[in-house]
Amino acid sequence: MPSARLERRAAWTFVELALAAIALVSGAFLVLDIPIPEWLVLVGRWIPGLLAILVIKAYALPGGLRARLGVLPGSWPRLVLGSLLGAVALAATYAATAYFFARVMQIELQSWAFIGQAIALAVPLGLLFVLSTAGEEIAWRGFLQHAFRRGGFWRASAGVSAIWVLFHVPLHAAMAAQGAFPWAVAAATTAALFGLGIFLSALAVRFGSIWPAALAHAVPVGAINFLADGGALPAGQIVAATLLAGLALLLVGGLLARGIPAAIPERSAEARRRPTFGPRSSTGTAPGRLLGS
Repeated sequence: MPSARLERRAAWTFVELALAAIALVSGAFLVLDIPIPEWLVLVGRWIPGLLAILVIKAYALPGGLRARLGVLPGSWPRLVLGSLLGAVALAATYAATAYFFARVMQIELQSWAFIGQAIALAVPLGLLFVLSTAGEEIAWRGFLQHAFRRGGFWRASAGVSAIWVLFHVPLHAAMAAQGAFPWAVAAATTAALFGLGIFLSALAVRFGSIWPAALAHAVPVGAINFLADGGALPAGQIVAATLLAGLALLLVGGLLARGIPAAIPERSAEARRRPTFGPRSSTGTAPGRLLGS
């Protein structure tokens, strides 16, 4: 079977398994009337990661796990730069969104002392949470982004992000049904993941590894956290702030993606022997150290 066709089959097998798995897990908690614990979100991020590993092995995809999952660091200075930029850009986008929203809605922001404490805690917590977010990133921005790469950055990233949104629907719906948050907030939180997904895809492709995306994904803050008593705001305001943050991340992701070719040129026979993530030049050489190269 041609490698491209095999890769497509493997990718869609992974998607079907991931969506079925999260639906079964979320449904089980509803049927058994057991509140979904917070630790499930942390541990559950490895559901797609483990399934991606299983699919790569089952289909014997060429290139090996490290290349297919995007865990190769490439250039260490580039990796560190990408990780710092991603984490700072994400937090800054949330902060700017909160500031704009607070001015428009005439509500207060958190005190500078609170924000300083939150930033101080975000660093160690982010490094800890990356052990969880890596499970998602190797699957979505690693394996699936690589499998969809022939459609170009935007088509691949939009496809991955849309599927990532669908993956969260059963979990967020189950949590809303159990009263964890209103249905409108659940819907907005789920929809806003599309913008976050584009942002994370741009990080992974730009810096050639899933680790900048995993670290940014692990930053334990959101736009609501910068608003005073954000959790106590009316549901309508939480929905608006959440959707605005998602749109802002989509725009920032677009800025990060500037310069990434819209389509991937045909590669040489020699270049085809190695799996690559992201675009290559017409000579078959990767611009920088792109994921999987």
